[in-house]
This record gives sequence, structure tokens and C-alpha cells, in this order.
Amino acid sequence: FAQFAEWGPYRLFVAEDAGRVLGYASSVPFMAQPAYRESVETTIFLAPGETRRGLGSRLYQTLFEALAGERLRWSCTSASPSGASGCIGNTRSSGGASTARW
Repeated sequence: FAQFAEWGPYRLFVAEDAGRVLGYASSVPFMAQPAYRESVETTIFLAPGETRRGLGSRLYQTLFEALAGERLRWSCTSASPSGASGCIGNTRSSGGASTARW
């Protein structure tokens, strides 16, 4: 957790209920090369049974609002095939863009 902070481009937001993690959204360095220092990769995780209730959208909204004031050129969102459609949909509805689908 040391790479995350309350400010800056690398953030972590966790949704929990009574100590149980429901999901999280985070931003991490996209690549180690200096050319990518203003780029982040965003990711989201929802615990089984926590999908289709708006939690992912709220987590992404919180993350992207926090990143809005940062000096970033772009963020890249990755999604597994099983969750790709929801993840890509959340990214687009939060102002992001899809650059690749698999």
C-alpha cells in the first residue's frame, strides 16, 4: 500500500461494509519508462455478489474525481474478458475511453 497516497496520481479507494471489502478502485504507474510518468493504469475489483448494484460506478467516479486535478495525460483501464463490458462501460461513462478490447 506504500505506493498509494491521499493526493497525487496513485490512489486507492476501498468500499467496505462492517470490515468486509466490497471492492476497490486504484490508479498505479502505467509503465516504468520516464515517457509514461504522466500516465496511470486504473483498475477496479468487486467482490463476488457485489456487481450490478452501482458500486463499481461509484468507485470509478470517486477515483476519476480525485485524479481530475492531477497532471495526467491519460489513464489506461484493463479488464478481464469476464468483466470487460462492465469495466469498459464504467470507464466511458466516467469520461474515459476504450483503446483496446479483447
